[in-house]
Amino acid sequence: MDGSPLSKLSPELRNHIWEYAVTMQHPVKVAACSDPDLYYCTRFEDPAITAACKQTRSESLLMYYAKNKFEMDIAHEGTWLLNPDCFDQPADAWEWLDTINRAKHDAVSYLKINICGIPYWFAVDLDNEENGWVLMMGKIKECGYDESRVELAAFHALAELPVSDERDREDVKKTEAEIEKLRGIIR
Repeated sequence: MDGSPLSKLSPELRNHIWEYAVTMQHPVKVAACSDPDLYYCTRFEDPAITAACKQTRSESLLMYYAKNKFEMDIAHEGTWLLNPDCFDQPADAWEWLDTINRAKHDAVSYLKINICGIPYWFAVDLDNEENGWVLMMGKIKECGYDESRVELAAFHALAELPVSDERDREDVKKTEAEIEKLRGIIR
């Protein structure tokens, strides 16, 4: 940034500029999408402005992680066909967790994990190690996250269908109980 008019500004003013440049108005969608032109889709890339020069990177990169909300959709048991932006399974989302370093993880203030594709009529056993959710939550904890920075949410397939009978209500309660068990891993 030597010789740039930006270098003559105070660090406080530059921070306001970087904050404006890297703060998104919507959650940053960490997605498994194949269309990089979608505004919400990222394949684990930092914003282009953070690559302008070393000083710009050092002043703006962690701000990007601190000022934005991150969100990832992870399909449950192969239901990713309902939403192609979902990671196919928990293990697929590990790439993002492994790609960013600990300082970036520490800067993230909010990570929402949407467990998508759960039909109401299917009570989910999310803490079964065979489906990867226990390992995924362990990985999230290993990256430094705790329950204050992570939100787990279940998005049901065909959610527009009403919960029609007692069995559906029981399945929804079981799924909520399973998600609560997963939350317990990062407490």
